[in-house]
Amino acid sequence: MDFFQSKPHLLPLGIGTNQNADGVFPFFIAFMLPPGISGLVVAAIFAAAMSSIDSGVNSITAVVSHDFLDRFGRLPADESGRTRLTKALALGIGTLVVLGSSFLNQVPGNFWAISQKTSALLYTPLFALFFFAFLVPFATSLGVACGTVSGITTAVLVAYSGPILGRTVEGADPVSFMWIGPTALAVNLVVGTLVSYTHHKFRTP
Repeated sequence: MDFFQSKPHLLPLGIGTNQNADGVFPFFIAFMLPPGISGLVVAAIFAAAMSSIDSGVNSITAVVSHDFLDRFGRLPADESGRTRLTKALALGIGTLVVLGSSFLNQVPGNFWAISQKTSALLYTPLFALFFFAFLVPFATSLGVACGTVSGITTAVLVAYSGPILGRTVEGADPVSFMWIGPTALAVNLVVGTLVSYTHHKFRTP
């Protein structure tokens, strides 16, 4: 990004550092890096993408097979049958992921911002669950539930502040997606702690 901001004349028409920032990095790799280095960078990107996809597919397959199918008695009794079923699940889930990623170019906006607006919504509630479990001795289920709901609500409001509150003149969100984590975590911990303390105080004889 800094390279093309100092040398904007090297960018072709239709690609800009502000209007189409997602296209700048691929163009830089393809045309500005020397031969060999660009191939290594592309290989590293594919390796990182594959590692993310296979871990996600493995996790989703484990959740579906153990938390749903096994719980309701839908898993085959023999080991070979379970293996075939989990392979079929992994294939189906992986296919859906690849097909879904093929339509990312239809999503408007910066790719990094869009991905953070979806994946970062549940980061802070998960951290808060461990925080209350290990560091808040008076935590109650009601308090943790209220904190979780409040944190997720705050994360959604910050992430989609543009459609909710209206975008600025420049077309940006009034609240940056970088504030999703700090604000959601603060609200989650404060609400969860206060509700847990109040609930624990009035519940204890």
